[in-house]
Formats: sequence, structure tokens, C-alpha cells
Amino acid sequence: MPPGFHRHANGGGLVADTAQVSPEAYVGPDARVEGHAAVLGRARVEERAMVYGSARVAGRARIGGDAQVYDRAQVWEDAAVSGAAKVF
Repeated sequence: MPPGFHRHANGGGLVADTAQVSPEAYVGPDARVEGHAAVLGRARVEERAMVYGSARVAGRARIGGDAQVYDRAQVWEDAAVSGAAKVF
């Protein structure tokens, strides 16, 4: 595991020590949350998806595939981002 990261209890994905992830959120084993990003509520980051920068994912939003959510992007409620999509 890279320094400055830990595994999220719900899913086992990598989470930077500087990021915020709710206990009820899911970060899959191959997913990452980096920087000052936040994954809140029951949001899910699955497959090889990444959330980083100052991005926020919340509610029941799902990020999957090889999707990236970054900079100051916000993905809320029941939104889904997947495939090779980039939201910034």
C-alpha cells in the first residue's frame, strides 16, 4: 500500500489519509479516493474508478468502470458515472 493511504473498511479500496469517506460509503477493492475528495452517504466508487482533487460524491451516486471524478466536480443523489467518463 502506498504511504499516506489506507484501505476503506467497506470494500477495501484505497483512500488517501487526506480524503473523507463515510463509513457507509463503498469503495471497491480496485477503486481509489485521493487528494481532498469526499465520498459521502451511501455513494459507491466501484471497479477501477477514481475520485480525487476536491471532488464530492454523495447520496446514492455510483462511480464505476474507469471513470474519473476530479477537480471540484460534484456528483449527487442517484447519478451514475461509468465507462471511461471524466467529470471535472
